[in-house]
Amino acid sequence: LLPGDTAQVDEALWSADGQWLIYRTGTVPGVRDIYARRTTGDTSRVTIAAGRADEYMPALSPDGKWIAYVSVESGREEVFVRPFPAVEQGRTQVSIAGGAHPVWSASGRELYYVERADTLVAVGTGGTTEFQPTGRRSLFSTRSFVLFPYHQAFTALPGDKGFIFLSRAEVPIDAARQLVVVLHWDGEAKAKMAGAP
Repeated sequence: LLPGDTAQVDEALWSADGQWLIYRTGTVPGVRDIYARRTTGDTSRVTIAAGRADEYMPALSPDGKWIAYVSVESGREEVFVRPFPAVEQGRTQVSIAGGAHPVWSASGRELYYVERADTLVAVGTGGTTEFQPTGRRSLFSTRSFVLFPYHQAFTALPGDKGFIFLSRAEVPIDAARQLVVVLHWDGEAKAKMAGAP
């Protein structure tokens, strides 16, 4: 899939139409970069974000029009958005006080990210050729959730009905090393969601 790319691929995602593979290479600080390739036709590599600073956590909007990612060029993590695939046509910084873990809502009308103060923030989406963030609002604290560095740590549910995070569990180390398999978890989850206010 990635001829000529010799760096380790550490993140990858498909566009909704299956026409693009977006991926992040590199595991060494300062050399994490984001690229994309078409799956048919001209499959040459397109640079999304590559420079002296790390770029990671790519997130493509559901309509494939925008790509969000994290860059550390200022010395701290910040969330940026570019048009896709014509990334050279603009770049907008979305976070204002540090930010990471960009995730699009299922509808594409909002972009979520975790602010440096451990708060999930929602930003409305606007603009046609250049991304215009609108209606920024804080949703809730993320301190009780696990947030991995360099990778998105949560997802938005279909229908913009909520989120899935990995909760921090206060368990003994030996118990944390056990693999637990839960069968038919979706039925239990649906039943709990049906009873939620």
